[in-house]
Amino acid sequence: MAPWHGIPISYDSRKRRTSVSAAILLLCAALSLLGGSGQAIAAAPQQNESLSCTGTAAIPDPEPVGLVADCETLLGLKDELAGDAALNWSSSLPISDWEGVTVENDRVTKLDLYRIGLTGSIPAELANLTNLKRLNLDSNELTGSIPDELAILTNIEHISLSFNQLTGSLPAWLGNLTNLKELDLAFNQITGTIPAELGRLTNLTILGLAANELTGSIPDELANLTKIEQIFIFSNQLTGSVPAWLGHLTNLKGLNININQLSGNIPAELGNLTNLEVLNLGANRLTGTIPSELGKLANLTQLGLADNQLTGQFPAELSNLTNLKQLYLGGNSLTGNIPTWLGNFTKLESLLLNGTQLTGHIPVELTTLTNLEQLYLGRNQLTGTIPAGLSKLTNLRQLYLSSNQLTGAIPVELGSLTNLRSLQLSSNQLTGTIPVELSRLTNLDELSLSSNHLTGTIPPELGKLTNLQYLALDNNDLTGTIPVELGELTNLASLLLADNDLTGSIPTELDILVPPTGKLYRVRIATGNPGLCGPIPPALHAFTPTSPGAVNDLGSDTYPTGNLGSCTSAPPAAPELTATAVAGAVELSWQAVQDAARYELLTWWESETGWQPLGGDNLTGTSYTHTTVTPGTKYYYSIRTVNAAGQTSAWLKPYPTATVPAAATPDSTTPPAAPELTATAVAGAIELSWQAVQDAARYELLTWWDAQTGWQPLGGDNLTGTSFTHTTVSAGITYYYTIRTVSAAGQTSDWLQDPASATVPAAETPDSATPPAAPELTATAVEGAVELSWEEVAGAARYELLTWWDAQTGWQPLGGDNLTGTSYTHTTVTPGTKYYYSIRTVNAAGQTSAWLQPYPTATPSAPSAGPGAAGDRAALVALYNATNGPNWTQNDNWLSAEPLAAWYGVTTDENGSVTELRLPNIGLSGSLPDLSTLTKLMRLDLSGNLLCLPETQF
Repeated sequence: MAPWHGIPISYDSRKRRTSVSAAILLLCAALSLLGGSGQAIAAAPQQNESLSCTGTAAIPDPEPVGLVADCETLLGLKDELAGDAALNWSSSLPISDWEGVTVENDRVTKLDLYRIGLTGSIPAELANLTNLKRLNLDSNELTGSIPDELAILTNIEHISLSFNQLTGSLPAWLGNLTNLKELDLAFNQITGTIPAELGRLTNLTILGLAANELTGSIPDELANLTKIEQIFIFSNQLTGSVPAWLGHLTNLKGLNININQLSGNIPAELGNLTNLEVLNLGANRLTGTIPSELGKLANLTQLGLADNQLTGQFPAELSNLTNLKQLYLGGNSLTGNIPTWLGNFTKLESLLLNGTQLTGHIPVELTTLTNLEQLYLGRNQLTGTIPAGLSKLTNLRQLYLSSNQLTGAIPVELGSLTNLRSLQLSSNQLTGTIPVELSRLTNLDELSLSSNHLTGTIPPELGKLTNLQYLALDNNDLTGTIPVELGELTNLASLLLADNDLTGSIPTELDILVPPTGKLYRVRIATGNPGLCGPIPPALHAFTPTSPGAVNDLGSDTYPTGNLGSCTSAPPAAPELTATAVAGAVELSWQAVQDAARYELLTWWESETGWQPLGGDNLTGTSYTHTTVTPGTKYYYSIRTVNAAGQTSAWLKPYPTATVPAAATPDSTTPPAAPELTATAVAGAIELSWQAVQDAARYELLTWWDAQTGWQPLGGDNLTGTSFTHTTVSAGITYYYTIRTVSAAGQTSDWLQDPASATVPAAETPDSATPPAAPELTATAVEGAVELSWEEVAGAARYELLTWWDAQTGWQPLGGDNLTGTSYTHTTVTPGTKYYYSIRTVNAAGQTSAWLQPYPTATPSAPSAGPGAAGDRAALVALYNATNGPNWTQNDNWLSAEPLAAWYGVTTDENGSVTELRLPNIGLSGSLPDLSTLTKLMRLDLSGNLLCLPETQF
């Protein structure tokens, strides 16, 4: 039973045979959980065909301790144990025909009641089955604690109670069942510590305690389990270190202790576990480097060390792990390049190196990994281009290269990756156009190309990607009109086209994407596209976001008239630009353009810096001198025109260039001298003055106020006068200043060696000003929200609110920093949670009252909905909380007061009950909670996430 990051998880009601609860358990069982729990209930062996509970002729010993007693025990428990399950146990049938019952030597030895809908608590009377060797109640709905009466089952070899709702602690008496070979109690709600007594189970081969609420450290007594082959204690709250003695359990094949709170280094002794196939230590607090000894584990198929605090580089010894199928090292602080020897790992299916500090290029050797389904290299510091050879990885489902420093064009060859579900290339420095070939990726759910330097138009062919839920093309240099074909993306939830150079009107075809006909709730189109014009499509204009995450920059609050302006005026043209290098500067000039309101300049000198704005945002003349230049560096420039309507021309191409010459130093000139400097403190500022120096072209100032910040430049790079006022100062702080002179030839004096200093006096507080009082605050719980109101306080400029709901989160600000009214509605609440509130007043002088005490409280209820929706909302809230919802890449509207249909990935019927739940590739992590209340669920898709689910057959 191994937690595998990124396991595809999906469920379709057309394949289910039982209730939704059982179907959810089937989902997990399909991945092979403990105790042979993938087996259906079968009839017991036909070894004693004539045995029955009524006819004693075939029973040689009808004493209560024999088969009759076992029969009577089971019949007596049938109604209590089975609940709604249909068991065929009857005195009219031979016991050998009873479902789930095995008889050997006239005694019941095995009871297999896997996933048949058992409810209630585990009956203590099962202890009467004293010859029981196997007890499998896996994947039911059992509650309560494990009965102490079962301690007498000393013959038992296999206990499987996983995937129930058991509570209480782990009984110490389990350590007395020394014949136990398999103990599986995973996926329950068991609390407390792991009993040291389990160390007595020297015959144990499988220990499954995963996905409970266990605390404390891993007991050293478990070092005695020398026959152990599988340890699964992931997804608990265990602390302490990873025990070095684990390296002596040489029969281990699976070690899964991820998603706990373990700390310290990874023991080098784990390298002794040469039979190990699965090693997962991810999502802990481990530090240090990756031990080179792990390179000895040649049988490993999965290595998971993600989401720790590991440092250093990849040990070269890991190159021996050529049987790996899953390698998860992301979320650490690893450095260096991606090793080229990863290209030898031809069995790899998942390679997750995202969120580290890796540098260098993407190795072309990775293009040989033709079995790869997940390639996560995002959030690193990778440079160079995207290898076109990645197109050979035709099994890829997720390709994540975002948040690096990649350059060049998007390879058209990526269009051959037809299995791709998610393509994320955002936040790089990619150039060129969007390849039309991407329209072949018809399985795409997510296409993210934002925050690059892409040019050209939006390909209309993207309208063929009808499975798209997320399209992000914002913050590029795209031009032209918005294709009407985007209206065919009827599954789209986010459409982000802002901050480009798009022009023309917005197609009315996009209206169909807005609820109720569509699913769109995040729209950013108009922002940063001043060339767009004409009427806003009516549904887009009427769409009003009312919940966290929902955005619409085309709404009536921004455009009350529903119109972006006339489309009759053509966008302006870009002027011709001349760049002339002079000593220490580049002079830029251009001809005035008709109807131009202003101009915008850009400069570029290296790929790391990229294009930078120049000259500010109010450049109305026809010339500009670029003085912050480095001699010998080649500078590129571009310009565009902005008219009074806000329409922009395209950026000028080709780019004029100029190289600043090195400043000549005449033989007769000598470096200038630094002037004397005077610093005078006044209210809220420090006035600096100095005498003019002969031949000075300008001056440079530095200021210092603490060792951590160091010397900071002051006054800009064109300080030609003899005074400057430093206004960004804090009262009571002593500031130090130095100055130097720069001549016309670029020569500089030394910095003034005797810095001037001054201390800003504290602002006086008038005697008449007294701190304001805090208002009384009322908190009223309503459906899905808490309404807050208070009386206005005399002299109040604004108010500040805080809320608190758990100790770990602490007090959180609420309502922003410009709350001037006397009411606020808190909508980001969880039904059933008690919220505390406090308020204080801020007057115009910045004085604050004390925070209000005692704290008003309120407990919001769930918003009313159609039949069945209340339980569905609770189940979704549980899913959000159990799988790290705040860090999902898409969690719009979750936990809001909006109808469930507005929550990302949720589809409901007319009664508000959930029918589909589609959350692929958005970063769910942790354990799947009970979703049994989703009784109308027809489709469940959690593929491509980081969920912890069973994998190894027991």
